[in-house]
Amino acid sequence: MRVIPQLVLVAMLLFFAACKTKKTTTETMEETTTEHMKENEMAQEEVLQYGMFVASKRVDCQGMVPQKCLLVRASWENVWSNFFDEIEGFDYQEGYEYHLEVKRITLKNVPADASAYKYVLVRQIDKVKKDSDIRREFEKPTFEGQWNLDKLGDKNVRDFKATLLFKDNEIVADSGCNSLFGLTFTTTDTSLMVSEGMGASTMKACLNENIEDAYFAAIKKIKSYKATATTLTVFDEKGDTLMQFSR
Repeated sequence: MRVIPQLVLVAMLLFFAACKTKKTTTETMEETTTEHMKENEMAQEEVLQYGMFVASKRVDCQGMVPQKCLLVRASWENVWSNFFDEIEGFDYQEGYEYHLEVKRITLKNVPADASAYKYVLVRQIDKVKKDSDIRREFEKPTFEGQWNLDKLGDKNVRDFKATLLFKDNEIVADSGCNSLFGLTFTTTDTSLMVSEGMGASTMKACLNENIEDAYFAAIKKIKSYKATATTLTVFDEKGDTLMQFSR
């Protein structure tokens, strides 16, 4: 008669053990699912693959701490920007300008002080030994377009409204009376060479005081320059200042 209660007790113990095991298994599954969801929240999402240029030198920059940054620009940009990240798989050597194809990956739910992107090298398109021009845009000489003559030698001549136009490697100068044309120019980082020859000019009679002869003669003596996007100073063969322009 006592065997039955014992069997009942054993059955009850097995039942509770099974429930506990099921609960533990369920909790484990829930924990695994939660972890998987967290991983999904941190999942990487590829958003962009594009060409990138990397300049030949690093520069000082300020992130969370002072550091040395690469200078980069996308293929469609012409302005260099500080690059605070690294490019996975890219072996950078200073003194070379690179053209890369990179993959930018967006990282979800990153800490506030971390980068939202991960960059991975897809392929290295080009590597050229050169000194990259990293000047800011307003520091770069841009000859194309019209300049206003401010000084001829050390004389202020702004009131004469003389101009100098660079277009398609040709020069057209206007003295405020006649125009000089038929001259071409070539440039390097420091030189500005005007083609030899007389060129041609219009033949209007200049009744008022003018600077025409001195101005046209000075143009043909130009050998070098210093410039930004808004100022241009030109020099003769000896390095003496010929003229100063602005725009």
